[in-house]
Amino acid sequence: MSLISSTKKNLRILQRQTERQLIIASAKTKTRNNFKKPILLGATNSAGQANSWAIALRKSGRAAQSLQIVGEENGSWFNADRTITRTQWKPLEFRKKLFQEITKENSGVLLESMRPVFALNQPSLFTAQEGLNDLLDLWRAGLKVAVVFHGSDIRDQLHHAKMDELSPYRNPLDPAKFEAVRIRADQTRLVARKLNRHRIKHFVTTPDLLHELPDATWLPAVIDIESFKTNTEIKSSVGPLKVLFLPSNGWLKSESLVTPLLDKLAKEGVIKLVATGPVSNAQMPALVESADVVIDRFDGVVGVASIEAMAAKRLVIANVAAWIYNMAEVTPPVIHATPATLEDKLREIAGANFNHQQITDAGFTYVNKWHDGKESATRLNHWL
Repeated sequence: MSLISSTKKNLRILQRQTERQLIIASAKTKTRNNFKKPILLGATNSAGQANSWAIALRKSGRAAQSLQIVGEENGSWFNADRTITRTQWKPLEFRKKLFQEITKENSGVLLESMRPVFALNQPSLFTAQEGLNDLLDLWRAGLKVAVVFHGSDIRDQLHHAKMDELSPYRNPLDPAKFEAVRIRADQTRLVARKLNRHRIKHFVTTPDLLHELPDATWLPAVIDIESFKTNTEIKSSVGPLKVLFLPSNGWLKSESLVTPLLDKLAKEGVIKLVATGPVSNAQMPALVESADVVIDRFDGVVGVASIEAMAAKRLVIANVAAWIYNMAEVTPPVIHATPATLEDKLREIAGANFNHQQITDAGFTYVNKWHDGKESATRLNHWL
C-alpha cells in the first residue's frame, strides 16, 4: 500500500470515529433510569425469544419492544415489534439514524449474541467487537445495556466435543460450516472477556454456556404455554405409542442414529410416527397434542421442543448431560436417553405398566415455574 493510500485510509477511519463521537454526544440523554421508556431487545430474535421476553416484560409492567434484523433470503421470520432487512440496515446513514431513534425512544438495550445493531465505527461489519462497541456507545449515550447468548454464538465447540460423546461437534456433517461457526464463536468469546471489565451484565439461555461465561445469569426461554395446553391424555387409546420426532437441525438431534431406529419400531407396530416432514410453527401445538412422546435433542441440553411438549403434558425423551446440569439451577423432568438406549426406553414406555402421570405432571409444573415468562421478566427487571 502506498503512503498516499495509507494516509487516505487513516483519514477515513478518523472521520468515521469523529462522526461516531458526534452522534453519541448528540444522542446523549438521561434515560437510563426512566422506567417509562421501553427496553429494546434484539436484534437476532433467535427462536423468537427477544419478542417473547419483550412480551413477558410488558406483562410484568415494564415497557419493552423487540427488534430483528433479518436477511431477505429467509422469509419465515418470527414475530417482532420491528423488523429491518439487512439491505435496509447496511447503509451507514440508516444506522446513524437508527442509533438516534433507539437512544431517544428507549432506556436500555438487551443485545443478542453480541451482534451489532449500529456498527457506527465500520462500513457494515457484523462482528462481536462492533457489538461491544454498540453497547459502549449506548452506555455513553445514557442507556442501560446487557447482552444475552443463545448457544452456538459463543459455545466452545472443542470443549463440548471433549465432554460429551454425543456432541455434534465431534464428527460434523458439514465441516466447513462448523469451522465457520467455530471461528466466529471463538472470536466472540475473546470479546466477551471484556464484559466484566466494562461491568456489562450478561445472560445465557442454556446452562452449558455457564462454562464459557461463569458469571452469566441464566435467562430461561419463554413459550406461549396457553397455546400448548391440552385436556387430552396420553396413551388413552389402544394401539402403538405415538411418537413425534422433528429433527429441524438433524446434526443436533442425531437424526442419522435415531430415524432408522424409529422406522424399525414403527414397522414392528411398537410406535407410530405422527409426523415425518417439515411443519410450520403454527402446526406445532396440534402436532404435540397428537403425540404421546416427543423426542428432542441428544447433545446434552433440553431444548424449546421439550418445553413445549411438557406444557402439553407429553412425555419428553432427551439426553440430559450431567456435566451440563450440575451447573444448572434445575434439571428438567424429562426421560433421559441416548440413541443407544432409546429403543429400550420406547419399548418400556409403550408397555402397559409404565406410569407416566407423575412425569407429565412434574413437567407441566416445571414449565409453568420457569418458562411462562414470569421468571425471565424477574431476572431482566433485576438487571434494570
